[in-house]
Amino acid sequence: MGKSLEVLIFGTGGESEPIFRLIGPLIAKAVGAVTAWRIAQNPAVRVSVVCRSNYEAIKANGIRLRTAFWGPGHFMPARVCRSPREVRDVPFDYIVTANKLTSSPTYSELAGLVNSRTTLVSAQNGIGIEDTLRQAFPSNTLLSAIVYISCAQPKPGIFRQPMAIKPHALGVGLSHSPLGRSEEDISRLREFCSYDEKFAMIEDIVSHRWSKQLWNGAFNTLAAITRCDSHQLLDPSGPYLAMVIGIMHETQRVAAAAGAVMPPDAIERLIELTRRRPPVQPSMLQDVFAGRPLETESLCGNVCRLAERLGINTPIMTSVYRELLALGTGKENQASVTRKPKVESPAAMVQHAAAQVA
Repeated sequence: MGKSLEVLIFGTGGESEPIFRLIGPLIAKAVGAVTAWRIAQNPAVRVSVVCRSNYEAIKANGIRLRTAFWGPGHFMPARVCRSPREVRDVPFDYIVTANKLTSSPTYSELAGLVNSRTTLVSAQNGIGIEDTLRQAFPSNTLLSAIVYISCAQPKPGIFRQPMAIKPHALGVGLSHSPLGRSEEDISRLREFCSYDEKFAMIEDIVSHRWSKQLWNGAFNTLAAITRCDSHQLLDPSGPYLAMVIGIMHETQRVAAAAGAVMPPDAIERLIELTRRRPPVQPSMLQDVFAGRPLETESLCGNVCRLAERLGINTPIMTSVYRELLALGTGKENQASVTRKPKVESPAAMVQHAAAQVA
């Protein structure tokens, strides 16, 4: 029997969530636990997990799941640890970062774990999420994974995957590297996608990531500052529909300048799809209600900075970014969750933002 491959999942889901708030599109809570379980179905792979608040439950009872894609499941990780420092002696072949990006990551905790053959997999929301990993580990294969499943952790160590927005759970491709792509890079991509039939290999990962950002960048950000669900944001008689459409158009222009290709009717299709689905509270709104840090930079700030570098005017998005920064992150959000903040009208927001960036 050959040597087992070693895989580390960094992030298996934070605090437990009420399931009724988490059923909705483009929510990637607790995806690390689901990914760990699926990879662990391969007998030649040993999966270790880094846990925080759910450490005791997973250490004692493993990971229990009920999923729409794969049915029920349970597995005991090879190792359960609170910190990557506890597994420094393990020669990992893959490290999957599935933790939520709520600040500029340094990944210093991973420095002692990455060897010359370690492949890094970033399974997180947003734009520019691989940049810090690429800077920290420029010679390693880096895969970009887009999450298409909705996951929840109603109790510590117990996970649900009630739905998906694509026929596959993860879309995985090679992250751009100044060194180009080698045969080894392609081999590692194929190997990772072979771990589960719901892991799809994607050639143009940049365009697919921007396509998901088109929804996240509008609905997640505006929901956080308005306390509105997806249908309230799209109310034709309400004040926010113009902002949703405006942010989507700004995102589309930045994406095109960055080399992404989208269908010309991508915005109309996403809005119509959102209207047909039940109303949802996007993940950033859930974080506001729970007093948790927000994914402000990965879902908004990084796009604003890229737009500035590319010379593209994004007045609505820039104004929303300032609103998110003023909103703050963490426990200070809890004091205001029962009331909706005063947000500028679409016309006023565009006029104000345009004046700021002119």
